[in-house]
Amino acid sequence: AAPVLEFVRPAPETDTELAIRLAEYLEPLPMQGATVTDMARDVVPSKAYRNNPSAWRAAVLRAKDRGLATGLIQTFGPDGSQRFIKGTATPSQAYALDRAEAADREAGAQ
Repeated sequence: AAPVLEFVRPAPETDTELAIRLAEYLEPLPMQGATVTDMARDVVPSKAYRNNPSAWRAAVLRAKDRGLATGLIQTFGPDGSQRFIKGTATPSQAYALDRAEAADREAGAQ
């Protein structure tokens, strides 16, 4: 019998995975930072978003928020600035926070 091929949609990156990519993009920009518009334009969209610019921008916004929450990204400039630079957290620290939050959710659901 012929092998069966299954086609599945690519799974979108998690917000943390995309936040790591945003932080990598921001690393060489410590003096000027970047806006969400810069990040959405300059970071290559993952396959799940290649043909959907508005969904890509929404994903970048979620990842930016996740990056701020985990310390991968930080605001830059005057209070309330809309510019961002790479934060001090490492990817492994961000993933550890993800695991801790997932464990807390599981414990709360019991």
